[in-house]
Amino acid sequence: MRGYAGCASNSTTQCHLSGTTPGREAYGARSDFFDRSLNQLGVSALLDQVERYGRGSGGGAVTVALTALGGAVNRVAPLATAFVHRRSQMLAQYTASWPAGRTGAAQLAWLDGVHAAMRRHASGAAYQNYADAGLKGWRTAYYGAAANRLTAAKKRYDPHRLFTFEQAL
Repeated sequence: MRGYAGCASNSTTQCHLSGTTPGREAYGARSDFFDRSLNQLGVSALLDQVERYGRGSGGGAVTVALTALGGAVNRVAPLATAFVHRRSQMLAQYTASWPAGRTGAAQLAWLDGVHAAMRRHASGAAYQNYADAGLKGWRTAYYGAAANRLTAAKKRYDPHRLFTFEQAL
């Protein structure tokens, strides 16, 4: 993770100084799960979004990582663990980065655009490890039918909410 954040050769303290560490980037991410393969319309929508960014980005970078699921992942029942996306066939992670100290407006707009373009092809679920502050209905998107069980476990093992953030159970 340090390498990904541009901090491979810096201390933890230095890496926490967003905007002041040379070479450091800021980034945002969104995600979608897909319960079936993308059809030609879905592939075209995704490629169009990547090409659109390339035509007028103004710097920074965007990526789309597609992770194939199925097989052993899907042999486990969806409610057996905190990862409820066991019937999905693919996970898409959309990321955008920009130099620290800049707004990242173009990159964040791209994230919104690619996520919106892919919603009609996606299941509506999202990966909880790619926290998305703009995600509506995040509790269901991340945790599905396991949300209540996971909330109870969180209350039991973290009653004082030491581990918390805006989208914490």
